[in-house]
Amino acid sequence: MTIGLALPSLTNTTVTPPVSINIGEIGPAILLPNGKLFFIGATGHTALYTPPASPVLPGSWTAGQDLPPDTSGSNFNSPNGNIQTAIDAPAVLLPGGKVLLACGNTVLEGGNQFWSNPTLIHSYDPVTNTITKLASQPPSNGVDTWKARFLLLPNGQVLLTTEQNKVISILTDTAIIGTPNPAWKPVITSFTPVMALSHHYKLSGKLINGLSQACCYGDDSQMGTNYPIAKFINKSTSAVSYFRTFDFSSFAVASPNIHDALVEIPAGAAPGDYTLQVIANGIASDPVNVKVVPAAPAIAVNLQDNLHFGTVCMGTEWLTLEVFNTGGADLIIDSVSRFSGSGDFDVLTNPVTPLTIAPTDHVDFTIAFHPGTFGVPESAAIRISSNDPVTPDFDVTATGTGGTASLESVIADSGNFGDVCLDTFADTELTLNNNGPCPLSIRNITSAPTDFEVPSVLSYPLTIAPGASIDIPIRFRPTSFGAKAGIVSVVSNDPASPKTIRVSGTAPAPRLVTVIADSGSFGDVCLNSFSDQTLTLSNAAVCPLTVTGITSSSTEFLVPSLNIYPFTIAPGTAIEIPIRFQPVAHGPQSGTISIFSNDPMAPANVAVSGNAPWGKLAVTGSTYFGEVDCGIAQKTISVCNVGDCRLHVESVAFSRKRRHFKIINNPFPATLRPGSCLGIVIQYRASCDPECCELVIRSDDPDHPVKILDVVAFTRCEKKCECRCEKKCECGCERSECDCDEEEDRDEGKHS
Repeated sequence: MTIGLALPSLTNTTVTPPVSINIGEIGPAILLPNGKLFFIGATGHTALYTPPASPVLPGSWTAGQDLPPDTSGSNFNSPNGNIQTAIDAPAVLLPGGKVLLACGNTVLEGGNQFWSNPTLIHSYDPVTNTITKLASQPPSNGVDTWKARFLLLPNGQVLLTTEQNKVISILTDTAIIGTPNPAWKPVITSFTPVMALSHHYKLSGKLINGLSQACCYGDDSQMGTNYPIAKFINKSTSAVSYFRTFDFSSFAVASPNIHDALVEIPAGAAPGDYTLQVIANGIASDPVNVKVVPAAPAIAVNLQDNLHFGTVCMGTEWLTLEVFNTGGADLIIDSVSRFSGSGDFDVLTNPVTPLTIAPTDHVDFTIAFHPGTFGVPESAAIRISSNDPVTPDFDVTATGTGGTASLESVIADSGNFGDVCLDTFADTELTLNNNGPCPLSIRNITSAPTDFEVPSVLSYPLTIAPGASIDIPIRFRPTSFGAKAGIVSVVSNDPASPKTIRVSGTAPAPRLVTVIADSGSFGDVCLNSFSDQTLTLSNAAVCPLTVTGITSSSTEFLVPSLNIYPFTIAPGTAIEIPIRFQPVAHGPQSGTISIFSNDPMAPANVAVSGNAPWGKLAVTGSTYFGEVDCGIAQKTISVCNVGDCRLHVESVAFSRKRRHFKIINNPFPATLRPGSCLGIVIQYRASCDPECCELVIRSDDPDHPVKILDVVAFTRCEKKCECRCEKKCECGCERSECDCDEEEDRDEGKHS
């Protein structure tokens, strides 16, 4: 506040020393039609409060005009600027918008109390923000202001009482009272045109509580008029009656909403035609015409289950609407029918309307609900049209819902079957639960792709009761390797059908791992022999590995002959397969072993290799005879195989026919085992001339298929050989004279 309005205390200066006297009073506050609050302070100051534009913002205070000067000549109110005070005083809002207020001089009473006296009546004009004393003061105003009370009367006049003086004063001056703004008038929006004695009826309207509480008093008494008053004027006699109103829906002022109250028609009221006005704050509404009758029909209803059908799963449900006549005259029912809303509600045609219901009697009507829409709440207004003066059209509401089933599904692991091998299957359960209020009808269950199988059902539908469930087996039988994803579709009477459930699984592929020593190398293997190596086949996957065949690209690498294919290798296990290298030709050999299986990467190829070495020819001993005396000399050489495999020596012979050299007991052709030797004896018959020849050894040694050895011998002669044909040629004989040559030739021919 910008100025003090409450008066805590004043000082009594008539005594020495001066004494502070507690007062602790306030004055009245009036809500003006413009929405501002006019506050009359006990201090004699006034203020205006302007509400904020938004509730979250603060309002504002401005100072108003002070009360008139104190005319008592005392200085007790000097703290207030020597102005009149309103130490507990009344105020009232006049119909024209001005405020009537009481104030007075500040007087000391009994030496220990301050009050405002006499009660002087002033008016406040909000337009000019001025306070003016009335030229005519009430005859009973010679009292303290706290004893005065204002009451705004229905006709807009103001009643004033002052405590203990037994005098009632009424302000009737229309110039002071003023003319209300038409926008301030209450507006009747609904009423009962025919009212029976001893009954009460509802009145509804806007501003029926007025724009203000209108009447206010400091802090002890209140007499607000923010409620409707019902004024009845008899058209025949012009008699004015104010009938009691009660059960107000609200006391809110200046509200844009429609409010209502009940008005009671007393038993002693005169029947007849009336005008009815609603009055608030002394301002009357425009009149409406009503009739007061001794007795009238009165409709009342009893609704079976409040016409709440609840959930209807199928077919039609019926509820009863009982119509009673609680009045004193016959109630004529003109019709009972669906007025608005869903066409799934209807009123049966029996009983036939119009019909009459005597006082205290009743008739039953049947309301039917046959839902055509499911899962959505429906409603309809049923109107009963009758001669009830209060409610000629009595509306009731029927509600209901076409029930549905609600399918919920549960499947373990979010429908993931995990790893399942080909030619096997895994099952899991799909739980179908009916979470709705009506039976669930399963009409079909399908799945895609074919890797996921649903059970075969002899006949559909399958019915699941509300709150119940069934388990459906779902099988995953993969038809190929890899990750699989599928959909199980459940068709039902659930409005959200079909329900789709995602399923998944994986068919892991077998994985063949091959292991062979030395990277598949068999090393050296001789002809007509063999060597075996182990080929290990391992299944490094989680599913069985099926081997359908093993082949070799080379006939020199042999795989085992199996009578029955396929064979299976369990996950994480291995088998050993013997591979044989049996060369049929000399030299390096290679091949590929192919393993055919259900591994998607099949065939697995394993490279193998080997070598078939030859024998290696070596000759020991010397073929150099040197100088030989007359006669025969012999040299022995050894033909050896120093290789790893057999050596086949095809021949050992001189390159051409010689007379003086020959081979004794030639063992070749012959095959030499590794590390073995055969000896060859070379004979030389002495000759006077030096002799030489070539010994040729032929074998399958690829490095030395033909080995040539020089054979050399000689004899020194000082005399001619003598020829002794029987055995030898002796030295000293001339070659031409020696006729042993023919014999030598014959002997040598036997071994050449």
